[in-house]
Amino acid sequence: MNSRIIDRLGVRHPIIQAPMGGVTNTDLIAAVANAGCVGMHAVSWATPTDIDALFAATRAASTGVFGANLVLEWDQQERMDVLVANECRLVSFFWGDPTPYLVKAKANGMTTMLTVGTAAEARHAADIGIDIVVAQGWEAGGHVWSNVSTIALVPAIAKNVPEIPVVAAGGIGSGRAMAAAFALGAEAVWIGTRFLASTEALAHPGYKDLLVDADESSTAHGYMFDGGWPDAAHRVLKSKVVDMALSGEEKERALIGRLPSGEEMRRFDDYPPVEGMTGAWEETALYAGQSVGQVDAIKSVDEIVTELLNDARAAVEKINPF
Repeated sequence: MNSRIIDRLGVRHPIIQAPMGGVTNTDLIAAVANAGCVGMHAVSWATPTDIDALFAATRAASTGVFGANLVLEWDQQERMDVLVANECRLVSFFWGDPTPYLVKAKANGMTTMLTVGTAAEARHAADIGIDIVVAQGWEAGGHVWSNVSTIALVPAIAKNVPEIPVVAAGGIGSGRAMAAAFALGAEAVWIGTRFLASTEALAHPGYKDLLVDADESSTAHGYMFDGGWPDAAHRVLKSKVVDMALSGEEKERALIGRLPSGEEMRRFDDYPPVEGMTGAWEETALYAGQSVGQVDAIKSVDEIVTELLNDARAAVEKINPF
């Protein structure tokens, strides 16, 4: 397919791995980049030293394309400076106004991306100089900016900002969904849940098993896990803890486990379960999009990318309704 994103970023395939906070690591990002796609680090809560280490390790493991994501609910100028120092060439922004960061990004040759939830937001992004917009539909897992479905959002945005590329996000976990996104006007897809169920992702093994067992109706959208990030809508797998939160009762923020670092995990914290966590990992934020119904097994990144591309090509070949 013709894609300005492929040309601009210098990748072989129009697939961008979503920057899933907590469960991404060097292994995942390097594997995605080595597969000819775009890997994305989630660095919104990382220390400068951690960011330095992530970039050094990823460059040692891959010559492919990768970038970093910053959540703008918090000031990110220090981390932006660290990305500049590490010669980061691709930065995506989420959940806020990227304007204070754009001069620095442009001055240092960065390609900029912004996640948007409406065509009007996309228009504003293009007007202030954002290079690529990510159209995140309501189906997406993790924290969700939009309240519009992907199938309605992507064509509206593609029509409103024809001068810049659009990436489709939300509900995309298979080749068929990829083909649909391209038909809607996207030039790349943003995939989280499918890569979460990969051998390389840092997610807890039990969490990955739940993703495989889930179907498209197994998620809930709301404000359940607000410890650390209040008033931010998100989508997670349904669980007894989700039921507790949605019941309207006062949340009991009991200690439920510890991260490998020893940091406490409390019920309704916004952090997902990672490999090496001890305690009741199943009571944590099990982020997943409605595309979880397209996850059939835990596979390597290479296997996932190959399957996505083959199935997308097959889907396109079958379409001939006219």
